[in-house]
Amino acid sequence: LALGIIYWLPMLLVHLWDYVSVLVDLRGTLRNYLRSSLFRKYLNYDERSRSIVRASDMQAALMEDVKDVSESYMFMIELSRVLGRLLIVMAFTLHKNPGSGWILMCMPLLMILWVLLRGSGYVGACATEGDMQLDVVKFVHGTCENYVIIAEYMQRAQVNEMFWQKLMDMTKRGRIPKQLIETNNEYFAMWLGPVFVGLYIASTARQVLRHNISLGTFIATVTVLKTIAGNFGGLYKVLMSLNRIFGPLANLTYLLNLPTDVRAHKALNRARRAMSKEARTQLPITGSFADDAISLQLVSLGYGYKQGQYCFSNINLSVPQGATIAVMNKREHGGRGTFLKLLGQRLSPSDGHIFIPTHLRVLHVSNQPMMMDMSLKENLVF
Repeated sequence: LALGIIYWLPMLLVHLWDYVSVLVDLRGTLRNYLRSSLFRKYLNYDERSRSIVRASDMQAALMEDVKDVSESYMFMIELSRVLGRLLIVMAFTLHKNPGSGWILMCMPLLMILWVLLRGSGYVGACATEGDMQLDVVKFVHGTCENYVIIAEYMQRAQVNEMFWQKLMDMTKRGRIPKQLIETNNEYFAMWLGPVFVGLYIASTARQVLRHNISLGTFIATVTVLKTIAGNFGGLYKVLMSLNRIFGPLANLTYLLNLPTDVRAHKALNRARRAMSKEARTQLPITGSFADDAISLQLVSLGYGYKQGQYCFSNINLSVPQGATIAVMNKREHGGRGTFLKLLGQRLSPSDGHIFIPTHLRVLHVSNQPMMMDMSLKENLVF
């Protein structure tokens, strides 16, 4: 009974380990954390950042780039495991057969040289395929947004032909070159064992015949070299997989470091609090409703979408609470919408500031109808 328990105990431990790994869900946790961080960053982009990041860019980054980058953490765990196993097997081989040391040195050197020679090409092929996939996603996104004009101008067949051409370009210039590199890389790992085992056999066979090396040591060394070659092959695959991460990692780094308006809103909020506190000290009345006597103020207000090009500037205005104000302009694009966005804190002023007492909540309501992907009730109370 004891021997039977000892026999199936390792299998039980392996099963429990995999079961706990699924419950911990490290890979899923990493993906959720990265996606949440990127999505939160996007929600806080300033106007310029939001204008250069298309919806398709964010969708691809959230679903594909985050997935690839999160896998790199798991690759690092796999890399540590393979390296530990390699060191143990290599130390055992050198102890039992010091003459095989030259093979154990040549294997990693050849593998490192191959990675250096092929790594940049593989990274470039992955980046090219990724860019072309993103281009296809953008095309589909644009087609869905502009379907009405495509249908009304009878261009469905032409658009479908354009889509097919993009797919073929992605196949010929993106996927096939990348798969060719991956095929050669995979066979390089597979060639390690036969080449070095063959070299060892060719260089050691005569010593076995002359009884300088025992047959048992020779066979054991051949077996161990096959194992080492297999481990080096696994190590090589992990390293090449890590190379594939550079493109998605660079894209996520770029998106996560675009400017946001958080600091501007923070500074605005602190200024409002300080000005509200000062205004309360100057009120001629006191009581629960004294704050309603604080006026809204625009001080030297100016805004421009481009450096040095202002929609308006040097606006000074004081409006008591409860007043009805009409914003008018004779020109069609005179900055009225921009002015309202500034009042609603959708935009931050280029010059001057807007003072709204802190007990008031200001919201900008767009003139474009919008519905969130929610129920009618949830949209009404959003």
